[in-house]
Amino acid sequence: MSLNTQIAIAAFLGIGMGVLAQLGWIPSPETLGFIAKILGVVFTSGLKLVLMPLIFFTLASSILHLRQHRHGMRRVWQWTLGYFGVSVIIAAITGLCFVHLFKPGVGVHLNWLTATGPTIVQMDPQKVSLDFIKNALQNPVAALANQNVFAIVVFAIVVGVGLLKLGKKTEYAAQLLEEWAQLMHWCVQVMMRVAPLGVFGLLYQLAATQNMALFQQVGLFIVVVFGGTLWHGFINTPFILWILTRKNPYKVLWQAQQPLITAFSTASSSATLPVTMETVQTKLGVDPSIGAFVTSLGATVNMDGTALYEAMAALFVANLLGVHLSLIQQVVVVIVSCLASIGAPGIPSAGMVTMMMVLQAVGLPGEAVAILLPIDRLLDTVRTMVNVEGDIVGAVIVQSKCED
Repeated sequence: MSLNTQIAIAAFLGIGMGVLAQLGWIPSPETLGFIAKILGVVFTSGLKLVLMPLIFFTLASSILHLRQHRHGMRRVWQWTLGYFGVSVIIAAITGLCFVHLFKPGVGVHLNWLTATGPTIVQMDPQKVSLDFIKNALQNPVAALANQNVFAIVVFAIVVGVGLLKLGKKTEYAAQLLEEWAQLMHWCVQVMMRVAPLGVFGLLYQLAATQNMALFQQVGLFIVVVFGGTLWHGFINTPFILWILTRKNPYKVLWQAQQPLITAFSTASSSATLPVTMETVQTKLGVDPSIGAFVTSLGATVNMDGTALYEAMAALFVANLLGVHLSLIQQVVVVIVSCLASIGAPGIPSAGMVTMMMVLQAVGLPGEAVAILLPIDRLLDTVRTMVNVEGDIVGAVIVQSKCED
């Protein structure tokens, strides 16, 4: 039985038994509640145990992977990374706008979860700016001890870029970094073996203590995520393509329907990569070297749908808790969502692990992933399709700009 199936069954049982406990139809609900709490704590604490080193090694390793593409032309590099950076930021901002517009989670006020950890409070602009800089440039050892996700992200970028620049001088350090990244991935795989038990415990507590208004809001959130993701995929991305190339974007997407359908059905950018490469070269007329470079790099670092979802989910959780995120905190959400989407493809069960990273960056509880995990596989289909679409559009744009 696959892990996704086990999690789905555990989620169904947790919610079902929690509702029965709330109705008084289960004997000794206090005992079962205590057991559920233990299961939830073991699971979330285990993930937090590896979260900080996982963020550092995975993100630094993802930046280091750019080394293998150094044979590419300078102009190809510039347009590829420029397009990836702009599109992922637009995606994350789009996600925030959709949540602000439709307000999923507003008015629920979960008692089961309480926001913990460091937060950026509303102060005068100068004070906020100074605190933001101090938070981002904290000593990495102190950042690890204080669970300061954003500082670890900044340090990982510095280390990754440094290793990339120094090249052969730091081959041993780069290899060691890769090995640690693999070790952290293995640790996450081990933690995920208890994911069904943890999901059962967390959702049992949720259903036993909350009314059905929460589940109505989760349904609204699913609709909003689908709407925001499709908006980015069929409005934002085609508009970028038209602005930069003056080509009919919907004709391009029609010719690229095979990899888009494959991405939707497999929910894997990597599994779709061979189909993506073949399509951009044979149907869209992209030079094989440019097509291979842009799509293979995009399958690693260009994750518009993932960044959009991470940003939406963070604001949704804040709405559920009745927590107001200041403008600077929402900027942090956008930045960390974009960076999390870069490391996500190399992380097993990436959606949940990187979601904890984004939540903790603005002081929201990582336990909230229990609400999102049961719907993650459903939402993963459409966001993976948009991820692959971004790679295809990127290849067409780079081809157009580099043949001028």
